[in-house]
Amino acid sequence: MTTPTPSAASAPSTTPSTTSAPSAPRHLRITDTTLRDGSHAMAHQFTEEQVRATVHALDAAGVEVIEVTHGDGLGGSSFNYGFSRVDEIALIAAGVQEATHGDAQERIQAMYAEIGHQAEIGFHGHQNLSLGVANSVLAYQHGARQVDGALCALGAGAGNSPTEVLAATFDHLGVPTGVDVGGVLAAAEEVVRPFLPRWPKMDRSAIVQGWAGVYSSFLLHAERAAERYGVPAHEILQRAGELGYVGGQEDMIIDIAVRLATERDLAAAGAR
Repeated sequence: MTTPTPSAASAPSTTPSTTSAPSAPRHLRITDTTLRDGSHAMAHQFTEEQVRATVHALDAAGVEVIEVTHGDGLGGSSFNYGFSRVDEIALIAAGVQEATHGDAQERIQAMYAEIGHQAEIGFHGHQNLSLGVANSVLAYQHGARQVDGALCALGAGAGNSPTEVLAATFDHLGVPTGVDVGGVLAAAEEVVRPFLPRWPKMDRSAIVQGWAGVYSSFLLHAERAAERYGVPAHEILQRAGELGYVGGQEDMIIDIAVRLATERDLAAAGAR
């Protein structure tokens, strides 16, 4: 789900922008997924206040498309994926109320008029192997005209391509995005970073996810199962990759953890 962009609350301070002039034609659209994909890293515990502040800061920086909902999409709040702290519709409404760029209905009509008969190519990069930004640049060079990002790389696993890095990178490459670099840097540092429960990082488990092709939202589930059953999280994730599990099968992570614990206990008994 996408929302328009914000109004109330004081805007974070910004450093001088290095982006192209506002009148320059936009060659690439950056979609921010902090409040959707980033929900995985927050265990889906976003509050309305956090949504409002983040949408406001992104809007002030000129980000045109902002996703707001459960990490696994609208209706994703469930036993398998994890329950949202606040009802998804309430979070979306909070984001819409912060928007300043026109009526939602007009936006939907404008979007349909623009791409109703032909779609733009988009790309969503992850950081598990530290290639999110690089692959976003390659995607643009090969025809993509929309790329996703999240402030502070917030997202499942090692996170998503950081919106602030995407904005700076494309500005450095001379690709107009319409996003104010100083604005998104301030949004990341002053609005989102203070409420992060954990900083997305490329640790052993996150790298194994990328290497084994495991769905990114499995990470927190694997870490909880690892703590409960005393087995390494990266081994759980590697086994999930070997078994080809996909999104929606998070409940199977418990089975993997139990099997690994049983294998460990049997091996220990046989060594005696």
